[in-house]
This record gives sequence, structure tokens and C-alpha cells, in this order.
Amino acid sequence: MIFKRAVLALAMSVAIGAAMASSVRAGQQQLLFNGKDLAGWETWLWTPLPVSEVAGMERDAKGNYLKALGVNNDPLGVFKVETVDGAPAIHVSGEGFGTLTTLETFSNYRLSVQFKWGEKKFGAANRPRNGGILFHAHGSHGEVGGRWMNAHQYQVEEGGCGDYIGVGAVIADATAKAGEDKRWRYDAAGEIFSFRGNVKEAAKCLRGAGAEVAHGGWNTLEIYCVGDEIVQVLNGTVTARLTKSRKENGEALTGGKIALQIEAAEIYFREITVEPLRAMPEALRVAGK
Repeated sequence: MIFKRAVLALAMSVAIGAAMASSVRAGQQQLLFNGKDLAGWETWLWTPLPVSEVAGMERDAKGNYLKALGVNNDPLGVFKVETVDGAPAIHVSGEGFGTLTTLETFSNYRLSVQFKWGEKKFGAANRPRNGGILFHAHGSHGEVGGRWMNAHQYQVEEGGCGDYIGVGAVIADATAKAGEDKRWRYDAAGEIFSFRGNVKEAAKCLRGAGAEVAHGGWNTLEIYCVGDEIVQVLNGTVTARLTKSRKENGEALTGGKIALQIEAAEIYFREITVEPLRAMPEALRVAGK
């Protein structure tokens, strides 16, 4: 059974790759991470964790910091470029909450990112490591909950990688089914449900299938965005397909910035690329129906 699943996953990955190739403008791949530094990105860090020592920052009587570190202010060295497994990678220490956000905005593209977990946790020891990829991000840093931009989120979490989450004033539709726990899970045969970032009970669509590499290995996530359509893929497996991407005011949301999200867990990112798409690959359309 395991062998069959592996063969099916490989076949799906090959099919997606072949279909994608016909949908991309040849020679247009763009490296978002140059392997040397963080050119083209800006850091945003929320209020430091109480366990962190940041000289000159004010705390309250309970030891909590009172202000966010803000844009391009990283005294703790949360974001660094290092050589990992013989190749350049962005090492995120996980000491805090924040994002590494592109200066450029993107629409109609395929985003590909490789990631693997580190060992450190700065949150509860019994909770899974957590992070994410924000895309179609817009507005100001910290506009949502003091931490994030408005955006769609590809959830990067141990045991839940590939979930979709709406962050702030965004909405997207997906076919899904509600379980006994009343949580919605992506299902091509399900009913159409509108996931709303500003409604806690309706912000998250659990992945339809899992395909994570075990801790210590590299995963490849992909996000395909064409017009108001979105498809999320993990290691060749479709985890969610969404349509009618829009802002809360009904305006179509078809592009924005891309951000690597950190949530108190060590993680590494590498091979971050964007390729323009002329159309959604047919294999993804079929897989998502």
C-alpha cells in the first residue's frame, strides 16, 4: 500500500510538472532568494518574546515588551542566510513572530518553496512547530492582530502542512465537508463553502490529503494562482483548491506580496522561485474538481 501511494504521488507530481510547463512562459523563472543575502525582502517582527533580551526596549511590570520591533529591525538575528545541507538557505531562528516579505507584488504565478524544520521551539513544547506562507498579502504590517498583513495563508505546520487559512479581510471559496468536530476539510465532492479570514470559525480549510516529509527532511510546497483561482500543492499532492479569491468588500483579490511567516519555531527555507502562469495547469483543474 505504501509503495502504491508513493507511485501515485510520483505520477501526480510528473503530471502536474508537465502540465505546468505548458502553462508557463519559458525562461521567466524568477529567484526570490538569491542565495547570498535578503535583497528584495523586508523583515517585520512583532513584539519580542518575554524570554528575549533586546537592549533599550521597554517592558511592563510583568516583563512583556510594549512595542513591536517593526520593519527591518532584527537585533536578535531572527533571519540569516546560511549554508544548510550543502546549499544556501534562509535560516529563521523562530525567536518571535513576524514575516520576511517581498518588496514586489505578484499575480498569475506558480510559487515554489522548499522548507524543513529546525529543532528550536519558543512556544509551548507540546505544540507542533508552526509557520506559513502568506500570499496575495496587502495592507500594512501588523494590520491583522498586530502581527500580519491581510492575506491568504498556506499553512506550514507539523501534521497540518497544506491547510488553507484566511488572514484578515480576505475570502475564498472551496468545496469542503464538515466533520463531526465541525471543522471544514477540503473535499472535491463537498459543498461550496466561503472561508472568511475575519470569522474565526470559518477561516480555516483543512488539507484534503497529507504528504509531509518526516522531520529533518526537505518539503516542497507550491502555490498556483491564476486570476481568482488558487491551488495548493505539497510534495506533488494537491491539498486544497480555492476559487473566487476576494477581499471582504467583494473586490477581486488576484495578487499581492509573498511572505514567509514565522511563529516561534525554527525553520529553513530555500529554492524560492516564482514563474508566471498564462493559465491554470489542466492537471490541477481536474484534480481539484
